[in-house]
Amino acid sequence: MRTVTVQSILLNAASRAGLDGSSIDNLSATTKTIMLDNLGIHLRAAWELFDWPDLTRCELRTVQVGTNGDAYIDKAQTDETEMGEVFNVFVDNPTVTVAPRQITYALDVDKIRLPSTAPGSVYVRYRLAPTEISTTVATGLAQTVPGFLADYCKFQLAGDLKTEDGQLDQADVMYQRAENYIVSEMDKLTFQQNQPRRWSAVTSTY
Repeated sequence: MRTVTVQSILLNAASRAGLDGSSIDNLSATTKTIMLDNLGIHLRAAWELFDWPDLTRCELRTVQVGTNGDAYIDKAQTDETEMGEVFNVFVDNPTVTVAPRQITYALDVDKIRLPSTAPGSVYVRYRLAPTEISTTVATGLAQTVPGFLADYCKFQLAGDLKTEDGQLDQADVMYQRAENYIVSEMDKLTFQQNQPRRWSAVTSTY
């Protein structure tokens, strides 16, 4: 997946808002901190808006058993990718099975709770946990975000800067451009690349 640096996003947004975006040093420490904080908000909103293929995984996970016999899977495990939102839990591999059997589950803070009759391993379809943007300037600027969400974030940040400057009409233009961009990305996946949002029916007795 192509990524874009946070620094480049901030500089682009600053230029769109009429500031000198030729160098990160031209932005005050306060401005950079606020922009990083706002970027974290906008990035999470876009990240969780749609089940983007680049941010969605379906992996085989081992079912853990507690001392009282309860079955569960930790969303964060050593040597495994941390899971964000969980969409489905399957008995069968949904990538090669026409009608995979789905298991009912319950989310419990940092765990996926499963029936005691669940098999020893299951396939979990989930969204990657969103990138947490640091407001420590040096750290935050060096981070990266998914390339396909970068333009949305640029327009949103430019809108924020325009709002802070009292240019509300121009801010609305930037926010609308951000909205138009993200909708076009969803439409591209759905209508051009035939990647509709997935769903499945519960067909198992688990």
